[in-house]
Amino acid sequence: DYTVFTHLTDQEGRIWGQKDNPPVDGFYPTTQWEKGEIVRDQYDLNISLDAPPGEYWIEVGMYLAETGERLPVFGDGKPVVGDRVLLSLSGRIE
Repeated sequence: DYTVFTHLTDQEGRIWGQKDNPPVDGFYPTTQWEKGEIVRDQYDLNISLDAPPGEYWIEVGMYLAETGERLPVFGDGKPVVGDRVLLSLSGRIE
């Protein structure tokens, strides 16, 4: 069973908001997933009160809680492209 991580990071990679937990708040562990299944999972991030205004990224991925080892990310059948997916925000945090 994997744990999902969701981080709000600045351009230097510092984390200003974070939520790590099993998928679907622990109600649907990854060992129960079917191949090809799409699992909808929502995350709310609390942003640190001392986060400076600026541009941020959301990074998401999965890891084994026992070891911290992250699940590799593949892109369109290509070799491993990393251990997280980066999402750009469409605006700035002010």
